[in-house]
Amino acid sequence: MKHTEYRYPLPQIKTDSEPQEEEEAERRQPIDPLFKKFIGS
Repeated sequence: MKHTEYRYPLPQIKTDSEPQEEEEAERRQPIDPLFKKFIGS
């Protein structure tokens, strides 16, 4: 039980923080008009 409780929050935080940081970095960087249109769509 202790093992499951330990390995549960670790991957959850990593997965929740990784995509958020990547999305913010992409938004800050100058994106091409074609790529921007793809994201907006």
